[in-house]
Amino acid sequence: MTLKEAAKLFIEKHKADRIDVDYIEREFGSVESYLSDEGQYDTELASANTYIEINAFDSKSGNPEIIEWFQTEWQVTYYDLPKSERKDQRDWTLRESFDNDFNNVINYVKRLYLEEGCSDITLTRWENGNPVAEEDWTFYLNEEPWTEVPNEDAKTLIDSPSWRGLVDAVASFYIEGYESALGGSCEDNEEAQNKYDFACGVAEEIIGLYLIRDDDDL
Repeated sequence: MTLKEAAKLFIEKHKADRIDVDYIEREFGSVESYLSDEGQYDTELASANTYIEINAFDSKSGNPEIIEWFQTEWQVTYYDLPKSERKDQRDWTLRESFDNDFNNVINYVKRLYLEEGCSDITLTRWENGNPVAEEDWTFYLNEEPWTEVPNEDAKTLIDSPSWRGLVDAVASFYIEGYESALGGSCEDNEEAQNKYDFACGVAEEIIGLYLIRDDDDL
């Protein structure tokens, strides 16, 4: 089931006086956004990866109702050792994990590659329970681990127009250099958005680490 279908069913399963769609749309933008925020991600579900429960008092049936759907998730597969070092069945067992948080996935992949020495790492985006595209996780590798902006006061600048403009400029330059080096651009809008979001994070950290030293710089 897709998120759109789940949102429709979520409304239908409620008693008319036990759901305020107008309120949900005001507060969350749409019922779909509400489900995205409130749904529980669960990789153990048989035919979905996210669910939400309607309690018995609110449901038309008078019984608890579970609405399940698929949200975007990322699969990471890898081997513990390089091919030349694999000897037994355990070494040749392909490891696998899923997560719906892209930033968590990238941090996990970086740890596998940089700290644990895993090999043949593949990152795949899944939609509606099916693999749709491989992601180029090497884009997100850095020679040094980034740390948070050291000056707490500096974080208050992030929402200002001048700060956003600087972040956008650095992020765009970062992506332009990467794509120029590879001789190509992103395959689709979601991949482009993921890379831009990541580049903005890098830009904020670069600015915080190298341009903001103390209160006199603010």
